[in-house]
Amino acid sequence: MVFTLYVAGAVVQFKDFGTRQNFNLIIIAIKKPDGGMLFNPSFEAAIMPGDTAIAVGEEENLQKLAKILDPKVNVDRSKDKS
Repeated sequence: MVFTLYVAGAVVQFKDFGTRQNFNLIIIAIKKPDGGMLFNPSFEAAIMPGDTAIAVGEEENLQKLAKILDPKVNVDRSKDKS
């Protein structure tokens, strides 16, 4: 499944919470508020408040990551490709 996650909290790096190791998710892009896209971000990429992370993985794992990125857990399923 492909999901988009809105980031509301602090600036984080994917390496800080082990996206692949701890959540078994792949981040395929980061969309910036100005519409710019960073495709295939490295594990050192920073994700800022207002960014949207586009991830692939199982829904349960995505929900766990969503709670870190946005405590309100805003998962947009309108772009799901299941």
